[in-house]
Amino acid sequence: MYQHLDTAIAWVACLFAALCAVCARLARDLWNVSITIPTDPMELSLWQRRRRWMIWSEVAALPCFATISLAAALYWDVPIVAAILMSIALGGLGFGFLLNGLQAVIRKKMGIEP
Repeated sequence: MYQHLDTAIAWVACLFAALCAVCARLARDLWNVSITIPTDPMELSLWQRRRRWMIWSEVAALPCFATISLAAALYWDVPIVAAILMSIALGGLGFGFLLNGLQAVIRKKMGIEP
């Protein structure tokens, strides 16, 4: 029972660590996207949609980051502190970076790319 509780606490710690990194990166990215709000209603709608989907795509990846980090801790005997740091790194790099890396690994395994 206690091992499951420890695992759940570690997963929540990884989740919040990734959340900190994602929020910091999103704040930087949203600030750099456009500081001035467009005056044209059509451009404003597109601007809001782009920002909204940027936020949702990153926040939706948080459980994935926490699970990957905790899986490394459980299956490869990585210390919990290292798993939390790994989730911070995954949150800082972002979901797009994770997908590009996964795509490269899968292509290499399939023999599509050397």
